[in-house]
Amino acid sequence: MLYGAEGIENIQPNAIAQWLSFLGWLICLMGYYFICWRKQGQTLGMKAWRLKLQNVDGTPASPEQCIKRSIFACFSLGLLGAGYLICLIPSRKTCLHDDLSDTQVVVLEKQK
Repeated sequence: MLYGAEGIENIQPNAIAQWLSFLGWLICLMGYYFICWRKQGQTLGMKAWRLKLQNVDGTPASPEQCIKRSIFACFSLGLLGAGYLICLIPSRKTCLHDDLSDTQVVVLEKQK
């Protein structure tokens, strides 16, 4: 082997460590969305696209709704993106995780 690469197959962590690190990554990601949605109703990307998460009545999403939306968004993506693609149907304007968490994403007016 070149450059001392023998034994490189032994550096992989075991399956439990891999699942724990994946779970930690998922919790951090969901935490980011939770904090952004609760604080301003927007993530950094949503600000760039002038989108805002809110209740159907216009009030900010509750903590329970943010947690539900984070969990259901994983399932929407896990269904080969079908949960996201249903918003393209003309009669619908929401994604699956919006329906299940009773939230909506609205487009904000352009600021001058």
